[in-house]
Amino acid sequence: MTFLHIIPWWVNLPLAVAGLVLCFLGWKAVRMRPGSARMWARRMTLVVVVALMGLTPATISYWERASTNLAIYFVVDATGSMAAEDYNGSSQRLEGVRADLVQIAESIPGARYSIIEFSSTATLQMPLTNDLRAVRSWADTYDREITDYSFGSDINRPVEELTAVLEQAALSRPDDVRIVFYFGDGESTNARKSSADAQPQFSGLAQYIDGGYVLGYGTAAGGQMLRKDYYDGVKPGDYIIDPGTGAPAVSIINEDALKTVAAQLEVDYEHRTAPGDVSHIAAVAQPTDEITEDGERPVYAPVIWPLAIILTLLLAWEIWELVPRVKAVRALGGRTGPGGHSGPGGYAGPGGNAGATSGMQTWLPGRKTTDNSGWLT
Repeated sequence: MTFLHIIPWWVNLPLAVAGLVLCFLGWKAVRMRPGSARMWARRMTLVVVVALMGLTPATISYWERASTNLAIYFVVDATGSMAAEDYNGSSQRLEGVRADLVQIAESIPGARYSIIEFSSTATLQMPLTNDLRAVRSWADTYDREITDYSFGSDINRPVEELTAVLEQAALSRPDDVRIVFYFGDGESTNARKSSADAQPQFSGLAQYIDGGYVLGYGTAAGGQMLRKDYYDGVKPGDYIIDPGTGAPAVSIINEDALKTVAAQLEVDYEHRTAPGDVSHIAAVAQPTDEITEDGERPVYAPVIWPLAIILTLLLAWEIWELVPRVKAVRALGGRTGPGGHSGPGGYAGPGGNAGATSGMQTWLPGRKTTDNSGWLT
């Protein structure tokens, strides 16, 4: 059970406290009268019941497929260096990316996910979708580019594509919460379309996002990379050769570049060297709604009918006891003792004229008084 708060708590609580205080003061003023405790206890109960109705207790009615305004953008490095064998010992970096990406997506159910992959070019691999299965399928097939088709590594290669995607998202859905997760090794190399001296240029993207993380893969010692051929795929022991030395090339993580990207995006950076918990990473994009891992959220139905029945019974009881009192007050206002003159709507008691005035005796026919005279002074 939960509470839907039809009346905001900051309104409901002060009103309830004020009502209870007034009831207490009312009882205190007439506590010597017979039945006053019962009457004011009933009224206090009325206040409590109304306050509970304002809280609006509710239970789950059914579950619906969730769709939030949370947009997650995964920016993934697929250059040849992501095959470097220095993740969690001698595993490839891309294995760490694959595992982390899926875990992060699964930790944010109900969001919409998009994937931008960059190698020699940057492409939108998956437009925004709330289908987690599509994310898992993409991760299962994620791999680095064909070695012979590589134009080299450039940390800024995804900037243009990511900028276009985020600009369009900001225009079409300005209320979305946009989160960017960057996966890469930060390396830039001298090649046909890249330079090892490239400096990160992500500053212009911070205005379009609400948070994210930069995740770095690789080590300072570096790792060798297996070739990937178009026809033959990957062969054991077939490493990429450094043309300058004739020995297997070694890729080294550039953490300074990755930290600069994080600073420019105004997000945090974390070095990922082995499988581990990603909950703190996914926490930057947690939706506000309660959503299950299957991307569903509960729909609640208010349950106030029991309180409504109690309220009705208490009000009926209140009216039942008030009616005789109202009649008695009317009788007091319409009958006065001897010596008075007729007032509007009144008539005289024995030996007197109608009209109620302060300090005069009041005739109560048929009512027993302390002196058995029938007069109330």
